[in-house]
Amino acid sequence: MKLALSFILITFLVGQVLSQTTTYTITANGHPIGDLSVKKSKTNDYMQIAVTSDVKVKLFITVDISYKLNATYKNNELVSSAVTVYVKGKVHSKITTTKNGQYYTIVDNGHTSQYLHKITYSSALFFVKEPQGITSVYSDFGGSLKPLAEIDAHLYQLTNPSSEHHENYLYAYGALQKASIEHSLLTFELTKKG
Repeated sequence: MKLALSFILITFLVGQVLSQTTTYTITANGHPIGDLSVKKSKTNDYMQIAVTSDVKVKLFITVDISYKLNATYKNNELVSSAVTVYVKGKVHSKITTTKNGQYYTIVDNGHTSQYLHKITYSSALFFVKEPQGITSVYSDFGGSLKPLAEIDAHLYQLTNPSSEHHENYLYAYGALQKASIEHSLLTFELTKKG
């Protein structure tokens, strides 16, 4: 009886889901405009990352923008990711990346392409793992590879090759503390809550 209970307890603990949620405040021009939430779950060899954001941007009119990013890794390799961007509550764009044997299938707003390289670090990981030693990042949002450089201790800069805009990510003890993301009209800042 003791052996059976021990086996059940060990099986439960080994297969247990470990999860962690982190939230960030999003600002632009020093004003809070939204929130971002990151949930990381681990089960055996799998890690799931779920990122959701909700932002109200006022340029000429107020626009509600939100996105959902879900990525799954197995043994430190991307298995799949899906990003859906919503504007005023309606789907604005959708991109999925799915591993198929030795390559990935990317479906970007209905257009299908292939990515032929192993993906071990995608943009979803910025929220849960410091990119130490990483020199390029697969963009879950764009289906392409972007160069990454460590520009100071625990400060990394990602460059968008097509626009030359930069994203900066600052870490402390391996956890993302702040990020600065340049866009055409605004620069967004993310700051970890708590």
